Amino acid sequence: MNRRRLILAMAASGLWHPHLGRAQSNQAQRASTANRQDYARVVPRLLVFPADHGAHPAFRTEWWYLTAWMGDLSDRDSGFGPNAFGLQLTFFRRRTGIGELNPSRFAPRQLLLAHAAVSLPSKGLHRHDERAGRAGVAGVRFSEATTDLSLNGWTFRRLDSGRYLAELTLGEQTRLRLSLDPTQPPTLRGTNGFSQKGPSDDFASFYYSHTHMQVQLEAETQGQSLGLPKLSKGLGWFDHEWSSSILPPGAVGWDWIGIHLLNGGSLMAFQLRSQTAEAVWTEFDERDRLGRRIGLAPGAAVRWEAVGQWRSPNSLAVYPRAWILHAADRRLEIRPLMPNQEFDGRSSTGIVYWEGAVELYDASRLIGRGYLEMTGYAQAMQL
Repeated sequence: MNRRRLILAMAASGLWHPHLGRAQSNQAQRASTANRQDYARVVPRLLVFPADHGAHPAFRTEWWYLTAWMGDLSDRDSGFGPNAFGLQLTFFRRRTGIGELNPSRFAPRQLLLAHAAVSLPSKGLHRHDERAGRAGVAGVRFSEATTDLSLNGWTFRRLDSGRYLAELTLGEQTRLRLSLDPTQPPTLRGTNGFSQKGPSDDFASFYYSHTHMQVQLEAETQGQSLGLPKLSKGLGWFDHEWSSSILPPGAVGWDWIGIHLLNGGSLMAFQLRSQTAEAVWTEFDERDRLGRRIGLAPGAAVRWEAVGQWRSPNSLAVYPRAWILHAADRRLEIRPLMPNQEFDGRSSTGIVYWEGAVELYDASRLIGRGYLEMTGYAQAMQL
C-alpha cells in the first residue's frame, strides 16, 4: 500500500526511540515543533520517470520495498522446495522536522532505515536484520536523481539501464548481492499514481510498483550460516511510495498483499483496520500480464476474513493465521508458508510487524505467490 509501509516509516521519525527516555522524547518533540517546516502535500499529478525513481525529501515519509520468491518453483506445485526461500528488503527515508534551519550536515533532518529478512519454510527458519542512520554522515545517503541508497554497508540503486542492484548482510556471516530486472513498465497505483488511503484525499500517497522483476542472487557465507544456495534465481515485487499523510482517524494498522499471479498478472490489495478489526478503507488492484487493470473497479468493497490465530513467542502479539478475501463473487485464500515470519524492528523503526511469504488460492487451486504484511497487532500505531 504500501504500505501499508506508510506507518512503518513514519514510526521511524526520530521523535521516539525505544532507547530514549520520556524527557528526551518530549525535548525532541518541542525541537521538532520549533524547527519543522511544512511537509509537502500529496496532490494528484502525473508521475515522471526517471525523476520519480529518486528520493522526495520534502515529503515526510518514503520507502523502497522489495520482496521475492527465490528458487525453482513449478506453477502447479505448492510450497517451497528444499533450496527455495523468501526474501524481503526495505529502505525507509524519514524527514524528521528537526534541525531544518541548522546548516550542519550532522543535523538529523533526514533519517534512513532499512529492514531485511529471509524465510526458509523447509527449515522453519526466519532471520532478519536492520540498519538505521542519519543522512549526511559517512555511509548514509540518498539521491533525488534516481534510486541510490546507502546505509552502513547496505546499498540499493537503479542503473540507467533500468536494472536495480542491492547488497546487504544478514548478521555477520551472510552477505547477499542482488540483480533485479523489471520485465514490465511501472504499475501506477490508485489514479495515475495518486493512491488514496481513506475517504478523504487528505490521506494519500504517490505509489508505483514493479510487479515482476527477474531476480538473481549471490549469497556469500562464512562459518555456520542459513544454508542459502550460492546462486539462485527468483521473481520479485518492488514498491516505491512517498507521502506526508497519516492513517485516517480510527485506523490502528493494516493488512496488505502483493501477489505474482501464475497467469502473468498481479494482485495488490490492502485494508486499513480499526481497533475492532473493522475495515476503515480497502483497495483491490488486479492487473493482467500487460499491466492493465481488470476485475473490480477502484474503490469496490472487499472483505478480509481472518482465519485462525497465531501467537508470536517473541512479541506475544496475536496475528491471523490465514485470510480469506471476499471480492465480489470470488473467495481467495491467503496461506502463509509458515507462521513465524514476524519482524522485530524495535532497534530501528521501533515497531513489530508480520511480513512473510504466502500463497494465494482460488478455491483449492493455487493461483499466485507473494508476500503478506500485517501491522498493528503488536501495538496500535501511534504517530
